[in-house]
Amino acid sequence: MDKRIFKFYVLRTAFYLSFFSLFSCSYTVSQHEYHKDNLAWVNSITQYPIENNLVSQQLKVSPAMREEVIKRFSHLKKDKAVDSLARWLMSKNGHQLEYDLSANLTPTQAFEQKRGNCLTFTTLLVSLAQELDIELQYNDVYLPNTWEFEDQTTIYLRHINAIYRTPHQTKVIDLAVEIYDVGYPQKIITPQQAVAWLYSNLATQSLKINKHEDALNLIKTSIALYPEKADFWINLGSVYNNLNDNLNAERAFLHALNLKSKDSLAARNLERLYENKLDHPKKAAHFKKLAHYAKQQNPYTHYLLAKNHLSSNQLGLARKSIRKAIKLHDQDSRFYLISSQIEVNSGNIYAAVQELDTAYSLALVTSKREKYYAKALKLIPLLKAQKNSEVEFNENLFDSNNQ
Repeated sequence: MDKRIFKFYVLRTAFYLSFFSLFSCSYTVSQHEYHKDNLAWVNSITQYPIENNLVSQQLKVSPAMREEVIKRFSHLKKDKAVDSLARWLMSKNGHQLEYDLSANLTPTQAFEQKRGNCLTFTTLLVSLAQELDIELQYNDVYLPNTWEFEDQTTIYLRHINAIYRTPHQTKVIDLAVEIYDVGYPQKIITPQQAVAWLYSNLATQSLKINKHEDALNLIKTSIALYPEKADFWINLGSVYNNLNDNLNAERAFLHALNLKSKDSLAARNLERLYENKLDHPKKAAHFKKLAHYAKQQNPYTHYLLAKNHLSSNQLGLARKSIRKAIKLHDQDSRFYLISSQIEVNSGNIYAAVQELDTAYSLALVTSKREKYYAKALKLIPLLKAQKNSEVEFNENLFDSNNQ
């Protein structure tokens, strides 16, 4: 057994936050459900006509914007300029950009209107940084699926933030720190793919206000920019579903599954389509089963179950659920925090501290590491009281200098 109590790690990678699908249940769409004429239809969607310079036009900045940022930040070193630019955009003493969930805007629009959501803020920041000869990357973050417990049919506002990399550090610049965690699955995307998300969000907004043709054109543009993204095909299927175009809705949802065979939302939409519109109970039952299996392979399903079991003091069930979550995704520090709380309630103090040790090593954000450190300190008296013969206690490990 590892005799460490709580080892503090020296982390070379520094993450800065500006103020402020995972399923392993595999399914392959059969040739009966996904036949060759579907491929011709898919190709017709992916070849939807768009302007050659669409991406650059959507991400451009005005001469006044360029002049402003160069005047304010060009004299700074790049890492300092990135921090200063992000803070200035949001500061009351700066540009005073306000958070607005519905503000899916281009950088120029966001700068003029002084509002934006996470995607808008990121495109604005990346575009302005380019004027300072600073390269930022778009980071697509997979947030836990709140729609798993709701009647959602579309995917809206995938969280996007910016990353600045140097040989010595990585900075994550995020408008909505309260919903971001470094433990979430995430991937770097291209500027073109970020613009595709903008069009998808605009399509979803149009769909909500029953502007179906606008929504259709917008989501087709999104797919033309990023055809391999299953989420956009799900949204396309939802638009067709609202237009009562059952054939094309089926095609879109099936292609989403073809792209991402473990997507529970695509399966759930197919279940509803076969049950409510196409009168095919066997297929409806099949996709219902698939959606259930996929949900069970989502680590955040088990994370939420563990929290619920812990709140009702069902410690055995809570431990089983959090172990399943960790097996599916072992990079989220909060999973180990819940595991630690379960072990404390079970009287296993040494195991609780070990779990906090792992949580600390994964939590690259200073505030979270301090939180785990403080919780570990509170367990020291209990650990001493147990006089566990297996533990070679070293109080220096908890010295504040080790933070």
